[in-house]
Amino acid sequence: AYAAQTVGLDADEAIGRCAFCGDSPNDEPMFAWLEETSVGVANLSRFLPLVEHHPAYLTGAPGGGGFAQLVDRLVQLRGA
Repeated sequence: AYAAQTVGLDADEAIGRCAFCGDSPNDEPMFAWLEETSVGVANLSRFLPLVEHHPAYLTGAPGGGGFAQLVDRLVQLRGA
């Protein structure tokens, strides 16, 4: 609903066009939904045994540093 309301993408269109970054087990539904473009920051690694659906990628840095790594990578890919 959020993607549809804010950028005009339905749930199917959002897959492959959107990414999600999370840091805790409560983010598991988003890791499952955006299974190919989900990112966990490094501090999520201690919770991985508790969740069934893991993010596709895990950053090397925790918290905001991990999010910054994701943004840097997205900027690099956009420029490629």
